[in-house]
Amino acid sequence: MNNALLKRNSGVELLRILSMFLIVLAHITQTASDLPSVPIDVATASHQLSHFMLSMFYMFGAWGNTIFFIISAWFLLESKEVKVKKLIYLILEVWVLSVLILGCLLPFFNRPPLPIIIKCFFPTLFANNWFVTCYILFYPTHTILNSIIHRIPKRKLLQISFVMFFLYVFCNTFGHKLFFPSMLIFWIAIYFTMGYIKLYLPNLSNNSKINICIFLVAIFSLVALTCVTNILGLKFSILHNQVLYWGSNYSFFWVISAIALLNLFRNFEFRSKFVNKIASYMLLVYLIHENLLFRRYLRPLWLDEIYQIYQGLNILVIIFLFALFVFISSLMLAVVFDNYFKNILDKLTAKIYNVVKRFYQLGESYILLLK
Repeated sequence: MNNALLKRNSGVELLRILSMFLIVLAHITQTASDLPSVPIDVATASHQLSHFMLSMFYMFGAWGNTIFFIISAWFLLESKEVKVKKLIYLILEVWVLSVLILGCLLPFFNRPPLPIIIKCFFPTLFANNWFVTCYILFYPTHTILNSIIHRIPKRKLLQISFVMFFLYVFCNTFGHKLFFPSMLIFWIAIYFTMGYIKLYLPNLSNNSKINICIFLVAIFSLVALTCVTNILGLKFSILHNQVLYWGSNYSFFWVISAIALLNLFRNFEFRSKFVNKIASYMLLVYLIHENLLFRRYLRPLWLDEIYQIYQGLNILVIIFLFALFVFISSLMLAVVFDNYFKNILDKLTAKIYNVVKRFYQLGESYILLLK
């Protein structure tokens, strides 16, 4: 385990940690924006700089999600098989964590709604954490995508990458919901693009100056467009609530900047067991801080109490510090959960895998005999 941790490039793992903090910060901002006591709607235009900054905080979630996926995509491009045990373990981990939190918090709730309880028992089915559900759907397809990426000619891969990137990333930045998009299709479009970059653009990927320029241009463009939308929103009602338009999950600017960041952090190569160990808990941090019960009940309650007590503080400071607290607390809970439940989950995974494998082989044998 220690050797495996040391083999990873800690620069990339550091970026993974950063991306998760961006996600946490965005989720806390979303919670604050929904509170009646906080007089801020991040989607609307405003003269206040702090309001604009909160809008940026809100959009950081899409950026963090994109960075997190692109890091995974970079490593999955080297994979030659679907690790079924990994998939089973992830589904089990999500379920155990969801039910465990439900069991711990249920005594403190006065008749929680039945739909909420049902969703806690089926977290993957109901996509309580959409990113994880989407990843579970994407992961089994990655070896098929790899076969296509590695076998087709360079020109053909460029054509596929360009068309998919243009339709589902670029076009959906300017016109949301074009060409029947979904996060799964969006990820596949990014995956083909990452495949082309990894196979055929090594010089560009490793050129820090170019990647810094790409990153700065992408971020400046997004901020500039958001500023212009905010200014126009103060004058035209049709744009008044469109401040978040350019920072959606499908944003071209987030994708380009995320790819540039990955290249920069890959080149910032060092080895740290501590950094890599912390990074290994990031998915658990995501599952814990964005647990259905936490985000619907506890997080709004705590944030509202804090805001009422410290109203004299700038709302930006309150949200940032609370996000830091939630991130660290979730990390600590992730460490505890991993230490107590990893061995149990490993054993359950092995047993379920054997059962699934047996049934699959029986089904496969029967189907192959059909004429």
